[in-house]
Amino acid sequence: MHPHFPPPLLSSFPPFLLSSFPPFLLSLLILLPPPLLSLLPSCPSSPNTRNDSPANPNPNPNPNPNPNPYWTSLNLSPIPQPAQQLLQEYSGIPPSLIHQHVKQVRDQALEIYPYPCIALCAFLDFGVSKTACYDEIKRRLIAGGKLLDLGCCFGQDIRRLVADGVPASNLYGCDLDPNFIQLGFQLFRDQDSLTSTFFQADVLDPNSPLNQLKGKLDIVNTRNLFHLFPPPQQLEIAKRAVSLFTPTGDVLLVGHQSGNQVRKEVDFHGSSSSLFMHSDESWRRLWIEVGEATGTAWEVSISHEPILSNMVPLLGSGAFIMFFVVRRLASP
Repeated sequence: MHPHFPPPLLSSFPPFLLSSFPPFLLSLLILLPPPLLSLLPSCPSSPNTRNDSPANPNPNPNPNPNPNPYWTSLNLSPIPQPAQQLLQEYSGIPPSLIHQHVKQVRDQALEIYPYPCIALCAFLDFGVSKTACYDEIKRRLIAGGKLLDLGCCFGQDIRRLVADGVPASNLYGCDLDPNFIQLGFQLFRDQDSLTSTFFQADVLDPNSPLNQLKGKLDIVNTRNLFHLFPPPQQLEIAKRAVSLFTPTGDVLLVGHQSGNQVRKEVDFHGSSSSLFMHSDESWRRLWIEVGEATGTAWEVSISHEPILSNMVPLLGSGAFIMFFVVRRLASP
């Protein structure tokens, strides 16, 4: 990690802007890589935090946000090397045109979603490749296993896997908003060639198109997903994922999210959004509950990366980025 970063990012936005951010966008901002974070100014602030306590309603009514906030006109930062390489080798975009192409897609996305994580190209961060068992994931998918990218956004992790040799037909992506999926096709220029299956789905809807994958999956990728929901819904999401796995054999749920030394809910001033951060113990306890509810057993492996030092006032001194691999064991 770089040693010096600007003060807390979310506190750089006035409350009336924060109130317009969907929770998943707030979470993306928190976990953006340092070079992107450094592009935004800041001012001091701090959140409301509680340990295992119910949310406090925010009584502040806020005016409508500026339809053209300042970050929509930010210059595009240099394209990260992994994204540069993928856009050149996978998408076939000449190096001299990559910057212009990304800017065009970003600017088009900003017309629909005028949010900082879009302006800062968070869709170029390939989180799946940072998973501890990434080599195992690739090997199993190349051998015929099936993976779902749950909450896929632009589908960048799917393109990373395909570029690394995984058959596209073994990959599925779903998102609540189909516009993200379409923007991914434009970004990676593969609408006519990519044979992965994408669909719109709400993971909490028992009648969603996710039903077509019941009993078929070997791996589910869930980056920055669980911490957007309160604990009862986290349990439902985990149970839903279990229903999608093959009934026998070794299956994995992998990803990352914000974590904390103690389970904590964080509210953001001026926003109705919260993050529900697990401790290692509470995340493992969730999977014990999942096992009890589904007649399964799970091994949970966890590793940490530090949050940016100047995110501490926002998330608390015990916060970290939690990477996890949840592996099904033999039936208890």
